[in-house]
Amino acid sequence: MPGDFLFRVLLGHFVGDYLLQNNWMALNKKDSILPCIVHCFLYTSSICLFILHELLLQQSTIIIIVIAGIFLSHYVIDQTNIIDKYLDLIRGRSWENTGYLIKKSFNMYSTPIAISYAAIVQTVADNTVHILIMYYLFMFTMHF
Repeated sequence: MPGDFLFRVLLGHFVGDYLLQNNWMALNKKDSILPCIVHCFLYTSSICLFILHELLLQQSTIIIIVIAGIFLSHYVIDQTNIIDKYLDLIRGRSWENTGYLIKKSFNMYSTPIAISYAAIVQTVADNTVHILIMYYLFMFTMHF
């Protein structure tokens, strides 16, 4: 996968996941289908715009597989608590075990630190899984 292509995939990911996602989507995508679908549509569109040239060089079946793969993988990750469940499984800092961490070492400074650290770890884990899935999706479908 050429470096320029990977860079544009990452740009599309960050634009779609952060710049185009408003509070309504971010706060409601786990509880309601519509905000998650809107977010995943914008996310997928963003990535596709950044890699449009490479997409247009592919067969129509590959284009459909890539678009569906980006949308569906993002939907599953964002609609579920799969990242938190994974972090909980490996005993990482997840939202689910933040309460335990606060109770274990409670002082007036531990709560914001525990919540902030869990948010950072969860965000990095979420981004890593999204990017890994796209990497393998592009490696197995698109021929450069």
